[in-house]
Amino acid sequence: IADERIMVLNETNVNYFVRHVASNESMFIKFYSPDCAFCKSLTKEWMEVVNAEIPGLKMAVVDCINSGKYICKYWDVKEVPKVLLLNNQEFYIYDGERTASALIEFAQNENYLKSYHYSLPEPLDFKGAREQERKLKKERREAMSESNMFDFLENPRKIYIIIGVVICTVVGLALGFYFAPELEDTNNNTNKESPKSKKEQKKESEGKKSKSTKKDEEGKQSSKKDEKIPKSTKKEGKNARKRKQ
Repeated sequence: IADERIMVLNETNVNYFVRHVASNESMFIKFYSPDCAFCKSLTKEWMEVVNAEIPGLKMAVVDCINSGKYICKYWDVKEVPKVLLLNNQEFYIYDGERTASALIEFAQNENYLKSYHYSLPEPLDFKGAREQERKLKKERREAMSESNMFDFLENPRKIYIIIGVVICTVVGLALGFYFAPELEDTNNNTNKESPKSKKEQKKESEGKKSKSTKKDEEGKQSSKKDEKIPKSTKKEGKNARKRKQ
């Protein structure tokens, strides 16, 4: 919410603003998450409290996901939206209805003193805490990796399984390489045993058909020639034979 009357507390300025809350003043703080639907619905009611301009009441917000992640963690804010009122270094927890009238009634006339409260934690170097947390995470990862390695070495069954798998793969590759046929033999066999293509089979069948048709046509033509020879020539041939005899 972009409003000059609302202080946006983050890890850089929170210690300064909290320290400068006077004894006769209070700070009303809303903790929220940008993606929280309930937090968004509370925004309208929160702005009505801001517009009420209650004397001695400062309004503030903390983004528990981005800029105020470590603030929420250090102040033990485990769920959002959450509303706390800071007065005299004490946090008073608001647990009423999420309406503007209920919030205003809680903040006015010291009604908050009736609610549960706990002391404000000591100021913390949030930047240093963030770096320290990163170091701790890194150390945990290294410790986890080392422990996993030692666990693996201490468990001989896993080692035997891996050695067996490696031996099986090596033996399988060696046998496959030994019994694999040579390239030249495979090429020769493929050339010799390569079946004829469909086109070649069609050509051969067409050639056989053409040869048979030619022979049939020649036989027909010869028979026709014999039929055309006149009978007189046949008789003359017979007479010539008799004379010779």
